[in-house]
Amino acid sequence: MANDGSLTAESYGKLESMGIPRQVIDNHLQTQMRLHQYEAAELAQELGGTEVVQELQTWAVNNLPEAERNEIQATLDSSSPQVQLAILRDLKARAGIGG
Repeated sequence: MANDGSLTAESYGKLESMGIPRQVIDNHLQTQMRLHQYEAAELAQELGGTEVVQELQTWAVNNLPEAERNEIQATLDSSSPQVQLAILRDLKARAGIGG
């Protein structure tokens, strides 16, 4: 899936060849994108708002080695919202960011 929530023509073709109509695929993708947006908003709220999240991202870029940032991102990408929140709270504490 691309960052914009769409699939490549090849991916659509594979799914359609399995008998899944394009409308069903698109509906599923839209649902997943809305769920992702909702979870991101919930995480931001738990951390103190979008401004805190932006401050945390800036801190991480300026203070963490690239390898650690990549490891954190990979963990966030494959974790439940609860685990994501714990990781982000830890980073927030390391950064000394309030909110």
